[in-house]
Amino acid sequence: MKKLRFRVPVMLLLLTACLLFASCGAGGAGKPLDMYSEDVVFDDTPTMKTAGKASIEGNFVCAAGDLAVVMDGSAPTTRYRIYNFVTDTVVLEWTDSETEYLTEDLIGLLVVDGETVFWLIKEADTDGTVTNTTVFYDDQGREICNFPKVTSPDTLADMLVVENRYYRMEEDGAFALKFEHSLLAAALPIFSRWSADYYYSIGEDAFKIYDQYGKITGAYTFPERTDHGFPVVLSSGNVLIQYLELLPDDAASYDLFDEGSKYNLVSLIYDVKKASTKEVTMDFIVVSNNARGLESVAMKAEDYDMLHKSIDNLASIIPIEDKAYTEFATASISDNGSLKEILNNTIPDQGLSAAVPVMADRYLVADRSVNSYLVNGKGELIGDVTNADTENSNNVFVLGSGRVYDSDLKFVFDYTAEEYELFASLDNLLLFSKEARQENGRTVTEYYRMTAGMTQPEKLQYDVVTVGDGYYVLRENDTSFIYYNDCGEELFRSETQLTYRGTSVDASVMLFETDKIFYCFRAAAETEA
Repeated sequence: MKKLRFRVPVMLLLLTACLLFASCGAGGAGKPLDMYSEDVVFDDTPTMKTAGKASIEGNFVCAAGDLAVVMDGSAPTTRYRIYNFVTDTVVLEWTDSETEYLTEDLIGLLVVDGETVFWLIKEADTDGTVTNTTVFYDDQGREICNFPKVTSPDTLADMLVVENRYYRMEEDGAFALKFEHSLLAAALPIFSRWSADYYYSIGEDAFKIYDQYGKITGAYTFPERTDHGFPVVLSSGNVLIQYLELLPDDAASYDLFDEGSKYNLVSLIYDVKKASTKEVTMDFIVVSNNARGLESVAMKAEDYDMLHKSIDNLASIIPIEDKAYTEFATASISDNGSLKEILNNTIPDQGLSAAVPVMADRYLVADRSVNSYLVNGKGELIGDVTNADTENSNNVFVLGSGRVYDSDLKFVFDYTAEEYELFASLDNLLLFSKEARQENGRTVTEYYRMTAGMTQPEKLQYDVVTVGDGYYVLRENDTSFIYYNDCGEELFRSETQLTYRGTSVDASVMLFETDKIFYCFRAAAETEA
């Protein structure tokens, strides 16, 4: 069963459990007039529009990211080709010889910072002496590095790590060596955030900052006997530090009275360039912050830029008024810690999340209690969808308890009552199956589809033989198969059933293969380009 995905960066949703639908084909009229709505720009999931034969043939070995490994010929002159199925080009070709050769399991693929890298482990036999060399390449076939032994890579933040050497992608897309671990005083930690200039390792009671060459440029440890929040990185690259300093019970001056104790709120800005702190005055605590120019495992900097044109720091805060906590709020804050604006919510107690487009003129918003709501482009509440079928609702229909609802959450039909079974859910299409008895008394399975504008499933002429992420296949007969996209549009016919081999990093191209022949299914953007 298909698991739904978003093309908008879901890491901006504080409550990821609330995500219900995919955004392919979403958009529609306007944006909700809610929290920072005028600042939000949305993306769409690619939908496959064309299919065609690729420029390569051979035996499929493996695929990952944008690359596939194809083998042909036979020993001792087996040929391997690294095929980029997004650009439809062979980026590297290798042919074995009797003295220098590869084997299938000595070719590796890995996605690093959105780019696919690969490596070949070569064996050389010289007068009975066998030696190995491992060579790494980027997705254009440019060599990154090589080592005189068998080795494998890892990833850390946006870096490729091989043999304690750290390689980072430059602006031209090529990987360059940044630093070697052996030069560092201690092992590198897991980084929670990074920018073009710095890597941040942030814990509950301390943080360390490394520059792009792996050197520690700053560190901070919270004072003992304090209650403190989580340090947050600002769009400037500096770090906001806040903690509560416990005061004596008879203190005359204090910032906060909570659970019978008095506290001062200490707020500091740690300057990464000067490695020093400066105290600032703030009357709110920052719980979390999404900042321009910062990346994490889940979020690339351009994803934030896509969603937020003018907000540099999108923060979840707890204001302090009359020396007491008030309700959580979502705010735009400056790099010096000042409050720029409390952002209006569409729903009460809205979480730190962008309004996610899920259907035409329909957006999903969530509160902090893991409840989800559907709103329209005017910010008007359509309804509570917390208990919807999160696995199978899509761009067209909301599902729940065996029932199908439209984008207004109006009942369409009860498929369980009419003895249908949900066979699969694609971004823009539902597939059902149903048992039917023929005149001869034989029971057969019939298949149906349902998409935008339909109030009842439409019977398919042929049986569904397979369903993938964004496509499904009907068997016309034993020698003819028809491929459809997630809108039910026919893409391709083949005399034998194709085998799915992989989807590109940006989901715009899918690779299929049959009998050594490869086919690429491409999204509209790829086709128009």
